[in-house]
Amino acid sequence: STDEEIQHLRSVMPETDRDFKSLKSDIFQDLLTRNRNNKMAFEYSEANYLLKYQLDDFMKTLYRLKDFDYSGIPRVYEEAILLYNFKEKTNFKLPGQEISAESRERFDSFCNVVGTQYGGDKKRALDAMAKNYGDSYFFYTLYGRSGLKK
Repeated sequence: STDEEIQHLRSVMPETDRDFKSLKSDIFQDLLTRNRNNKMAFEYSEANYLLKYQLDDFMKTLYRLKDFDYSGIPRVYEEAILLYNFKEKTNFKLPGQEISAESRERFDSFCNVVGTQYGGDKKRALDAMAKNYGDSYFFYTLYGRSGLKK
């Protein structure tokens, strides 16, 4: 009970055992309720929402970014915010933080390539998109996979 590392580990572990079938994505929210400083639970939660294209849920929990030691908004989060704003025709902003000019330019370029250069034909645009945007959330949402090659 006096070991700081053990106390930390106890504070971030689940209180309830679950089998694989009953494991739900809200386990991360349970862990964050238990310890709001559990950065790993936050990151897994956000990644889970992004992988499942659940941008509404991602956006609802993004305010928690301020609870951790990020120097800015992570790039993939910026990309998700830009996509959300585009799709929902809104202008969501995190208080006190700005999306980088680089991410904004990359999003504009991405939209230009697929929309203008390839007339919205994502199949024809695939190679160009994979080459320049394969590591982006933009690419993932358009093609359902990463464009990076091994």
